[in-house]
Amino acid sequence: MGLYNEQIVAKLIQDVTFFPIYIQLQSFLIVVSNIGYSKNNGCHAGNGFISSLQTKFQGKYSLVSQQIKNNMYILEFYYGSLEIIAMYEDTTPAGV
Repeated sequence: MGLYNEQIVAKLIQDVTFFPIYIQLQSFLIVVSNIGYSKNNGCHAGNGFISSLQTKFQGKYSLVSQQIKNNMYILEFYYGSLEIIAMYEDTTPAGV
């Protein structure tokens, strides 16, 4: 497909603003689907940040969504067909 050619790759990604990031950490697969921007020196992500992973929560395999929206840190746990089973919000990452 020509992906070894830097000119072809540059043309293919010309209008792409973000690539999802997949992080394998032991048995977890973390998917970062948006990063956002932070003006806070202590925080590397900002409004618009979204990541997810699958893990066990309350004995059930669940999807965990982490977001930063309107300067609020949000942690949501979903089970089955996206039924929210728990949600935590705070103004700091440590609070969730």
